[in-house]
Amino acid sequence: GSPTEELSKYYMKRAENDLGLIIIESSAINDKDAMGYLNGAQFHSKEHVLNWKPLVDKIHQQGAKVWVQLFHAGRLTVKEITNVNVLSPSAIKTFNQKSFWRREERGEILNFQTQTKYTIPTKLSVKEIKKIINQFANSCQLAEQTGFDGVELHGAHGYLLHQFCHSETNHRTDDYNAKDFKFIQELVSACRNVVSSNFNISYRLSLHMVDNSYIRYSEIDMDFSKLIRLLDNEGIDVFHSSEMNAGANLFGTEEALHHIIRKNTTKPIIVCGQIDNLEKADSLLNDGKVDLIAIGRS
Repeated sequence: GSPTEELSKYYMKRAENDLGLIIIESSAINDKDAMGYLNGAQFHSKEHVLNWKPLVDKIHQQGAKVWVQLFHAGRLTVKEITNVNVLSPSAIKTFNQKSFWRREERGEILNFQTQTKYTIPTKLSVKEIKKIINQFANSCQLAEQTGFDGVELHGAHGYLLHQFCHSETNHRTDDYNAKDFKFIQELVSACRNVVSSNFNISYRLSLHMVDNSYIRYSEIDMDFSKLIRLLDNEGIDVFHSSEMNAGANLFGTEEALHHIIRKNTTKPIIVCGQIDNLEKADSLLNDGKVDLIAIGRS
């Protein structure tokens, strides 16, 4: 879960070439059920503080800011990676879309690392939900101690936070149902309460999921406007709009995701998604609705 020399060089190359902000890749908030990938980054212990701090300091020496993105894979993982039961808001198997990360073999979708099937996850108990909220808060507190300038809560791409917010992945009828966003409200509140006021908390949003790129937008299934206003009220500082193609309308509506976000908050917005040239980046910035451009691939 700690950075290798190779990973450190990867980030330093970017810090040395004038990027303003680096967001460290999705880092699991525990070493069991949160894990989405073999050998993936983790951030949840004093050991991680010690191991990430030298890289954070070197990035700062180049004049760049750095956040760590915190996540829980939810149902988008397999037991061969977590070594425990796969957890999700509801006992609903992943969607069937295949991709680089999800290979199809003899009609079954397999994890690209383990070559094993995705199974029906275990429904989270309320006690387990509270534990995960505390783990996110713990990671936020450790991030500030490490010297990170902020954290990003990964609420996109069909991972656990996203799963709680969508009615196709959350069939709960208790307080943690898909409509009220109580899980998100409690999680963000817990994170905000353990860090200082000048420590940035970003929240990443998307419609698309790792296992369903073409999910149709419906306010009945996931009300972005309601969620964004809640996040704004709970103290989120920055919104990160992850789009299939930045600026393109969401499937099923006449608006891009960052347009919906801008209608519901005055906070800074990051946008990403197939921004592969300067002209496209400039056009998005000149539109006046976003403040930062994120690039995740060469």
